[in-house]
This record gives sequence, C-alpha cells and structure tokens, in this order.
Amino acid sequence: MKEEFRLIYPAVCYVKEDSIRVEFPDLPGLVSVCNENSLTKAVLQAQAELMLHVANLLDGNDLIPEPTPINRVRYQQPKDGEIVTMVNLEITPLAATPV
Repeated sequence: MKEEFRLIYPAVCYVKEDSIRVEFPDLPGLVSVCNENSLTKAVLQAQAELMLHVANLLDGNDLIPEPTPINRVRYQQPKDGEIVTMVNLEITPLAATPV
C-alpha cells in the first residue's frame, strides 16, 4: 500500500469587501473565490479546490507541481488587502480492494 503524502503550497489571498480570492503561484490557473469576507472560509474552500485540482492531475496521470518550499518562498510586503499563507494538502491513496 502506498503511503500518504503531504504538500504545502503557498497561497496569496486578495481580500475585498465582499469576497476573498485565493491564488496558488505554483499552480497557475487555480483560483478560488469565496463570496464572504471570512479568511478561514476562504482558505478552507481553497484547500478543497486544491484537493480537487490535484486529484484531477492524478486521474490524468499528469505531474503534480512541486510546492515552493517555505524556506524558498520570497516574502514581499503584501499590498493592502493581500495576505500570504500556506495551504496544506494530505493525500491518502485508496487501498485496492478486489471486486
């Protein structure tokens, strides 16, 4: 049985009055939009969308981009309304069961 693995991706949250957009620099095109002004909900929603994105990559036998290691994330002072965070993803392969 394969072991589980964990990926931790940097994410940039763009906070507006009525929504928060989360982007993953290591995964171009993956954008999550939470239509509430709750950072917790926005990050949890982005985490769920990250999981679906990676599952689709695995289903298509595509490569999963390596996350930028935290010690290599270049920190720049965020602009007003920007928050930089890390989003955790744990993947546990399903055990093959005979039918």
